[in-house]
Amino acid sequence: MSSGHRLEPAAASAEGTRARVRSQWTRVCAVCATTAAAQGAKPAVSSAPPTAAVAPEAAAVETADASAGPLEGLNFLVAEDNATNQMVIGKVLTKLGSAGHKICENGQLVVDEFLSNPAYDFILMDIQMPVMSGLDATAAIRDSGADGAAVPIIALTANAVEGDREKYLREGFSGYVSKPIKRPALIAEIDKLRAQALERAIAED
Repeated sequence: MSSGHRLEPAAASAEGTRARVRSQWTRVCAVCATTAAAQGAKPAVSSAPPTAAVAPEAAAVETADASAGPLEGLNFLVAEDNATNQMVIGKVLTKLGSAGHKICENGQLVVDEFLSNPAYDFILMDIQMPVMSGLDATAAIRDSGADGAAVPIIALTANAVEGDREKYLREGFSGYVSKPIKRPALIAEIDKLRAQALERAIAED
């Protein structure tokens, strides 16, 4: 920031939080890169840090010209058979700053795409699809033994009922978001999974 300008207390607190997260995430990426290099594999953690949670008053004073979205640097593989939902999810990911995304219309296509290109950071998996369901596709990816088979997979379902999250976690999913997708819910789920990955990497260091 140029001289003569001073951050308000809330803004300074928010910036401090982000700086700490960026520092921690840089450390995680270095650990993952070292481990991956030793194993001849691609690092499983994106270089983009997770979005830091800040207090509402801190968020209110953020500058409006911030260019980086909360999903900056992340690549997504999406399983969704409904054309309208495909368009909505694609727009959400783009507006949130994702590096890119590919949408497949059924579970079999998702499995085929992942096995041929396992470089995705997250998979967003619809549950009810033709040819192969999201449950079967997730099981196929987890059981494939491929590099990156532990990729975070988030279940997407319009039929949200109590106990769904626990059910999908037992079936091999990493997280859960109900449809229609709301940006805050998607960001929160992704940030939670990235924070868990950070904690595991630090614990293993």
